[in-house]
Amino acid sequence: MGRNIYSHDAAVLNLVQRYITANDVSASNPFTSVEAAAMGQLLCGLNDEQWKDLVIPTVFYSILTQHLAQLDCSVSNSTALHLASMLTTLYGPTNTWTSSDLLSTGWLASTLSTDQLSQIQHHSMEGLTGQAVKQLSRVQLSSFSHHQLAMMSPHAASFISRNQLLPHTNVHRRRGIRAAGGEDEKLVDTMEKIEPDMKVIDEEIEERDARGPVDADPTDSGVAIQSSSLQVLMSGLIFLLVLGV
Repeated sequence: MGRNIYSHDAAVLNLVQRYITANDVSASNPFTSVEAAAMGQLLCGLNDEQWKDLVIPTVFYSILTQHLAQLDCSVSNSTALHLASMLTTLYGPTNTWTSSDLLSTGWLASTLSTDQLSQIQHHSMEGLTGQAVKQLSRVQLSSFSHHQLAMMSPHAASFISRNQLLPHTNVHRRRGIRAAGGEDEKLVDTMEKIEPDMKVIDEEIEERDARGPVDADPTDSGVAIQSSSLQVLMSGLIFLLVLGV
């Protein structure tokens, strides 16, 4: 179910459900564009099936930029997949999106998969909004390259939280985030606090990579030699038996 800062109160969540019941809104009688736009933040209270059945594509497209994009929702994986599909139906694959396209999706950019996010052109990243960044999971944020992260607007970068960076964000992505955030005090403070622990992990990774792959078990070669010798012996016995015949 959709969640946001206004919908933690059950009474608030119930408002949209009461409206749906009172106005006989259903799959056969979905929201009109006017109704859906008027619902505003209450749309975040829709459940998975209601997002699919009540906000039909034509309505979604007609209210996307002016209304839907302005909301602040967090939705389930199932609903995210559905909403992301409607976005790519409208704009095409994410590697073709312009910064204006990305900007027009608002928080809905956070419903894109890691693959879709990683394919956004770095020069389009300035269209990523703070509402979207706030909703990104740690895995989603780590799908961006350091070039993409560096091209975010300072305002969007300021929404990156400590939890989205832990337990480790590689040094290149950290530099990208710092470049995007500029002098934003909150982000600078976050990055400074995590840096010592991040550097420790960086060094551990470098040491592990320097050691290379773990050597094979020396007993493996012994087993291989024994097996080969046994095969030679068996072949010899068979040859002698043939000669004897």
